[in-house]
Amino acid sequence: MADASDTGQPRLIVEVQTSSLAGRRFAFAVKDLRRGLMFGRAPDCNLRFDANRDLKVSGHHALVVETRDGIFVRDQGSSNGLWVNGNRCSTEGTQVWDGSEVSLGQEGAVLRLIIPGENPPASSQLPAPSSMKPPAGKPQSMTRLVETMGNELGAGDKTKRMIKEVADRLEARSEKRRANLVTMVVALLMLLVAIGAIGVWYYQQQESVHAQK
Repeated sequence: MADASDTGQPRLIVEVQTSSLAGRRFAFAVKDLRRGLMFGRAPDCNLRFDANRDLKVSGHHALVVETRDGIFVRDQGSSNGLWVNGNRCSTEGTQVWDGSEVSLGQEGAVLRLIIPGENPPASSQLPAPSSMKPPAGKPQSMTRLVETMGNELGAGDKTKRMIKEVADRLEARSEKRRANLVTMVVALLMLLVAIGAIGVWYYQQQESVHAQK
């Protein structure tokens, strides 16, 4: 395979599938990849996402670098994780190929990588082009969890919104505490619904007392 620097062609093209940059393409040369490409919301990133809208993307989320062994994507200690073709990526890195799909966070940006002239591995290792499903085994987002549990418990929109804000802050701190967070969110929802029910009962009792006078 000819080196992209010899042909004047970009070495890597990033197609942004979701996020504030959805629908846009970004091309990078060999020298960019060898220095390392940083993806995130920070001002110094090579592929920069909106700091106010793409909140699931970390400041310095992922590093893309080319070595003698190929092109690799590495997690930079992001809050919401990094996935390549549905598999969790670590700081050690995961090799990517033409057509690889990269997800920055559980509900963050989804990218499709195009590597001109690169021969991808067996198609079974890559997702279908239209695949936008969350990686296998990935836990349900706290926003959806609160919405589901809140509907089942009869919580109002204001209550669910308040719980979501608390859950989002806690979720961003550590993914390892997710199990405890789920338990706490459910307990908070049940407590608030119970308080609401007690308030309604007390109000009805007071109305009944006044009606008898």
